[in-house]
Amino acid sequence: MVQMAYKTDLFKDILSDTTTRIRQIVQDDTELLANLGSLNDTGWIKTPESITRKILFKANQQPEASFEDAHINKVYDVVGLRLVIDATRLPHETQEQHENRSMSMCFRAKQLISQNWETLSFREKDYMKYPKSNGYQSLHLTAVVNYHLTKIPVEFQIRTEEMEMYANTGPAAHNRYKENFMDDLLSNSFPVNAPSEEKPKKTKKKRKRPRTKKPFPQPKSNRRSRPRERRGEEKLDYSDPAWLESTSATFAAPNVFFA
Repeated sequence: MVQMAYKTDLFKDILSDTTTRIRQIVQDDTELLANLGSLNDTGWIKTPESITRKILFKANQQPEASFEDAHINKVYDVVGLRLVIDATRLPHETQEQHENRSMSMCFRAKQLISQNWETLSFREKDYMKYPKSNGYQSLHLTAVVNYHLTKIPVEFQIRTEEMEMYANTGPAAHNRYKENFMDDLLSNSFPVNAPSEEKPKKTKKKRKRPRTKKPFPQPKSNRRSRPRERRGEEKLDYSDPAWLESTSATFAAPNVFFA
């Protein structure tokens, strides 16, 4: 496939040519035409805004993917065609039987597409046997359409009328999907817009010193000597004459003579 760029005119021509060809294929198949009640085909071309949402969605689902994986070349449903098939109603047929016949015709249409175009196997999804969690049912496959030597992928969605009604009005409605998508985008839930998370700073824990028993009480270095009055001793008056006489008598040296 060629490197895709957004070319509206090219996409419109491919969609018109594919729609004309699929109608002709259905008209040529007698097995499908014999039980066909109605066939409605609806085509779409994704807008640049829708393609951007798709790329951001892929980047969110696969954060480790490279830039080439989240590119327009990896968006395979830029051009698409939806086929809504309803079988003819038979007399005395229940709604369940009619729905089962319509589903079998959807599988027949898928087989015809695979016979006339090259399909991408990794893009085939059977939501009829395995519905989505919201109840959505359909057959999806992507065909590579060769238009004037230009190969462009075109997605086909095949479903019954009952499935189409549920996809438009039920919990699986596409407009609800878009609203939820934009809510997630605006809330910065995608890694493209999400602010970088700051790692919490590591704080070193202070190591507590082990307590050791001191063998002897340590005297305080800043301990001041208490005054004599606090020790219970009598305060002496050094200017008293009686104290001076007693002191001189006590410390008076004897008269000693040396020969």
